[in-house]
Amino acid sequence: MPEVTPDIEEKIRVFYEDSYTHYDRFNFKQALRGFYHAWILIPKPQSQYSVAGQVLTAIGDCYFKMRQYDCGKEALRSALHCPGTLTDPFLHLRLGQCCYELHQREQAYQEFTLVMKLGGYEMFDRETSKYINFYRKQKAFKSVPATSG
Repeated sequence: MPEVTPDIEEKIRVFYEDSYTHYDRFNFKQALRGFYHAWILIPKPQSQYSVAGQVLTAIGDCYFKMRQYDCGKEALRSALHCPGTLTDPFLHLRLGQCCYELHQREQAYQEFTLVMKLGGYEMFDRETSKYINFYRKQKAFKSVPATSG
């Protein structure tokens, strides 16, 4: 897996940290701009670099916070094509939440199932309870054996 050069890595880090300062202040639009600036610094094809997965996850997270769930889902699904992201419980959490908000309930359940395997219940601790409640309800429903009529 290739790595970006140290000078590009430093520039990406600066944009990334600055963007999270805006994110922490709930200025998601400004944070998103910074994450996109970091994205364009990554050499093409970006998906071969691990830093691309981090940047795309941050972009998807911003879109989620801005309630732009389609864009969030697109960024997060793209992040899954980058090295080291398939086992990131936060990425799967945000992707599941975007799917939930887009009424793609089966996809949401699948993502939340991965979250539980990779990170456990604590991944839902800081989130609105509707997501964990949905997961529990779906899990209970799916575990009920089918009856023949």
